[in-house]
Amino acid sequence: MINIQPFSLNSLDVADSILMSAFGGHSRRLELERYLFIEPETWLMAFWDGQPAGMVGAVLYGPFAYIGLMGVHEDFQRRGIGRRLMCAIQDVIRHRGCDLILLDASEKGAPLYAQLGYRDESLAELYFLPGNATRAGIGAGIQPVTFADLPELASFDRPIFGADRRCVLEAYLRDFPGRAFLCRDPEGEITGYIYAQSWRLGPWAARKPEVADALLAAALSLEFSEEPSVIIPSRSPAAGLLSSRGFEQVRTLRHMYLGSAYPKRRMECLYGQASFMLG
Repeated sequence: MINIQPFSLNSLDVADSILMSAFGGHSRRLELERYLFIEPETWLMAFWDGQPAGMVGAVLYGPFAYIGLMGVHEDFQRRGIGRRLMCAIQDVIRHRGCDLILLDASEKGAPLYAQLGYRDESLAELYFLPGNATRAGIGAGIQPVTFADLPELASFDRPIFGADRRCVLEAYLRDFPGRAFLCRDPEGEITGYIYAQSWRLGPWAARKPEVADALLAAALSLEFSEEPSVIIPSRSPAAGLLSSRGFEQVRTLRHMYLGSAYPKRRMECLYGQASFMLG
């Protein structure tokens, strides 16, 4: 009755309709297209008697994978489709040689993941900036990120994030030109960076809070399609900076993992995730 198949760019509209039914809100088609550019071969769709019913995806970073966008259409929920999708995507990940999986779980989804062996590591907190909040400006020492900066930027980011995610940094620079900033010290070394998507800040990493704050100010000098949001790890020092700029916490998810040990990451330098899908 349940059939799991890989899907590609040709299925974007169907996948988007599933996600809007499962999660509500806006279309995620452009995000899906970006994710498939970053990782084209780890996306699955579930069918119930031939009808599209659910989907899930994963991005493999080498030491670990990140699962996201696991959703079941409201017409097909409570039929075991979510469990089948999770088991199937875990098989895909393991077949690719990765045994450590991370995800950010809603309270609705967390019990399923716990049943599958996922453990709580921390929280992922979502902040929004109300529309009437004061915007900031670009300070001295802050410069735009260019494609020529990507090798150095990926090298800076790797020990902080815990894996090489140049593909993510490149994809977001391509999709949001002129909306990424970095900071260098007097010796010319990168000390932090931030990406400003059309409605979200991140990825965002910095070695020191004062650098992170200067980058945040630069990002907030831009225009956004809606009230900008940030997803931060709960062990990040970003909460204080965001509150001082007028951001408000609106949602919390459980950051969970499946594997023998959580990866080595410099959480004190991680200020904002790219998304719930990408970490």
